Amino acid sequence: MAQSPRGVEIGVAGGLLLTDPAFVGGGALVALRPGGRLRLQALGLVGERGSRLAGRMELSGQLLLTPSLMRGVGVYGLAGIAGTIGRADAGSLLLGLGLEARPGERQGWWAEVGVGGGARLSLGWRWRSLRREPRRP
Repeated sequence: MAQSPRGVEIGVAGGLLLTDPAFVGGGALVALRPGGRLRLQALGLVGERGSRLAGRMELSGQLLLTPSLMRGVGVYGLAGIAGTIGRADAGSLLLGLGLEARPGERQGWWAEVGVGGGARLSLGWRWRSLRREPRRP
Protein backbone atom coordinates (compact mmCIF):
# COMPACT_ATOMS: atom_id res chain seq x y z
CA MET A 1 0.00 0.00 0.00
CA ALA A 2 1.33 3.50 -0.85
CA GLN A 3 1.74 6.49 1.42
CA SER A 4 0.16 9.87 0.75
CA PRO A 5 1.98 11.57 -2.12
CA ARG A 6 4.84 14.01 -1.56
CA GLY A 7 6.05 16.68 -3.94
CA VAL A 8 5.45 20.16 -5.26
CA GLU A 9 2.60 21.91 -7.03
CA ILE A 10 2.39 25.02 -9.17
CA GLY A 11 -0.71 26.67 -10.51
CA VAL A 12 -2.66 29.63 -11.77
CA ALA A 13 -5.36 31.38 -9.78
CA GLY A 14 -8.08 33.97 -9.88
CA GLY A 15 -9.47 35.58 -6.78
CA LEU A 16 -12.24 37.85 -5.53
CA LEU A 17 -12.28 39.50 -2.11
CA LEU A 18 -15.55 41.17 -1.18
CA THR A 19 -14.48 44.25 0.76
CA ASP A 20 -15.11 47.95 0.28
CA PRO A 21 -13.67 48.37 -2.30
CA ALA A 22 -13.54 44.81 -3.69
CA PHE A 23 -10.29 43.18 -4.87
CA VAL A 24 -10.25 41.19 -8.13
CA GLY A 25 -7.04 39.64 -9.42
CA GLY A 26 -5.10 36.79 -10.94
CA GLY A 27 -1.77 35.18 -10.26
CA ALA A 28 0.16 32.06 -9.37
CA LEU A 29 0.70 29.60 -6.56
CA VAL A 30 3.42 27.25 -5.39
CA ALA A 31 2.82 24.53 -2.82
CA LEU A 32 4.76 21.85 -0.99
CA ARG A 33 3.23 18.46 -0.17
CA PRO A 34 5.52 17.02 2.55
CA GLY A 35 3.41 13.86 2.92
CA GLY A 36 0.43 12.91 4.98
CA ARG A 37 -2.56 15.21 4.60
CA LEU A 38 -0.62 18.51 4.71
CA ARG A 39 -0.07 21.06 1.93
CA LEU A 40 1.80 24.36 2.49
CA GLN A 41 0.90 26.97 -0.11
CA ALA A 42 1.92 30.48 -1.16
CA LEU A 43 -0.49 32.34 -3.45
CA GLY A 44 0.24 35.71 -5.05
CA LEU A 45 -2.33 37.78 -6.94
CA VAL A 46 -2.11 41.09 -8.80
CA GLY A 47 -5.28 42.94 -9.62
CA GLU A 48 -7.52 45.90 -8.99
CA ARG A 49 -9.05 47.31 -5.82
CA GLY A 50 -11.23 50.36 -6.21
CA SER A 51 -9.89 51.04 -9.76
CA ARG A 52 -6.28 51.05 -8.48
CA LEU A 53 -3.53 48.47 -8.88
CA ALA A 54 -3.27 46.16 -5.86
CA GLY A 55 -1.57 42.96 -4.82
CA ARG A 56 -2.46 40.14 -2.45
CA MET A 57 -0.29 37.45 -0.88
CA GLU A 58 -1.60 34.44 1.04
CA LEU A 59 0.32 31.82 3.02
CA SER A 60 -1.76 28.84 4.11
CA GLY A 61 -1.59 25.40 5.58
CA GLN A 62 -4.13 23.03 4.08
CA LEU A 63 -5.47 19.75 5.47
CA LEU A 64 -6.46 17.40 2.64
CA LEU A 65 -9.07 14.81 3.59
CA THR A 66 -8.21 12.47 0.69
CA PRO A 67 -4.68 13.36 -0.50
CA SER A 68 -4.22 10.21 -2.64
CA LEU A 69 -7.58 10.35 -4.45
CA MET A 70 -7.06 9.58 -8.16
CA ARG A 71 -10.69 10.13 -9.29
CA GLY A 72 -13.45 12.40 -8.15
CA VAL A 73 -13.32 15.51 -5.97
CA GLY A 74 -11.33 15.98 -2.76
CA VAL A 75 -12.16 18.33 0.11
CA TYR A 76 -9.70 20.33 2.21
CA GLY A 77 -9.66 22.96 4.91
CA LEU A 78 -7.23 25.86 5.01
CA ALA A 79 -5.93 28.39 7.52
CA GLY A 80 -3.24 31.01 7.24
CA ILE A 81 -2.48 34.68 6.83
CA ALA A 82 -3.14 37.13 4.00
CA GLY A 83 -2.05 40.63 3.12
CA THR A 84 -3.35 43.10 0.56
CA ILE A 85 -1.21 45.97 -0.71
CA GLY A 86 -2.68 48.90 -2.61
CA ARG A 87 -5.37 51.45 -1.96
CA ALA A 88 -5.74 50.24 1.66
CA ASP A 89 -2.95 48.01 2.99
CA ALA A 90 -4.31 45.32 5.30
CA GLY A 91 -3.39 42.00 6.84
CA SER A 92 -5.79 39.33 8.04
CA LEU A 93 -6.25 35.75 9.13
CA LEU A 94 -7.42 33.35 6.45
CA LEU A 95 -9.92 30.49 6.95
CA GLY A 96 -11.70 28.48 4.30
CA LEU A 97 -12.77 25.28 2.60
CA GLY A 98 -11.68 23.98 -0.77
CA LEU A 99 -12.57 21.43 -3.42
CA GLU A 100 -10.14 20.01 -5.95
CA ALA A 101 -10.25 17.49 -8.75
CA ARG A 102 -8.17 14.35 -8.19
CA PRO A 103 -5.71 15.54 -5.48
CA GLY A 104 -3.48 12.50 -6.09
CA GLU A 105 -3.19 13.02 -9.86
CA ARG A 106 -0.84 15.17 -11.97
CA GLN A 107 -3.25 18.09 -12.50
CA GLY A 108 -6.72 19.37 -11.78
CA TRP A 109 -8.97 22.34 -11.00
CA TRP A 110 -9.57 23.76 -7.51
CA ALA A 111 -12.00 26.21 -5.88
CA GLU A 112 -12.02 27.79 -2.40
CA VAL A 113 -14.44 29.85 -0.33
CA GLY A 114 -13.77 31.49 3.01
CA VAL A 115 -12.84 34.65 4.81
CA GLY A 116 -9.62 36.64 4.98
CA GLY A 117 -10.10 40.40 5.09
CA GLY A 118 -13.60 39.90 3.69
CA ALA A 119 -15.56 37.14 2.00
CA ARG A 120 -13.17 35.32 -0.35
CA LEU A 121 -13.51 33.20 -3.49
CA SER A 122 -10.55 31.72 -5.38
CA LEU A 123 -10.29 29.23 -8.22
CA GLY A 124 -7.68 27.89 -10.54
CA TRP A 125 -5.69 24.97 -11.92
CA ARG A 126 -2.84 22.98 -10.27
CA TRP A 127 -0.04 20.98 -11.84
CA ARG A 128 1.50 18.44 -9.46
CA SER A 129 4.83 16.64 -9.39
CA LEU A 130 4.13 13.92 -6.82
CA ARG A 131 5.83 10.71 -5.79
CA ARG A 132 4.57 7.91 -3.60
CA GLU A 133 6.95 5.99 -1.40
CA PRO A 134 6.10 2.51 -0.18
CA ARG A 135 5.11 2.16 3.48
CA ARG A 136 7.73 0.72 5.75
CA PRO A 137 6.74 -2.17 8.02
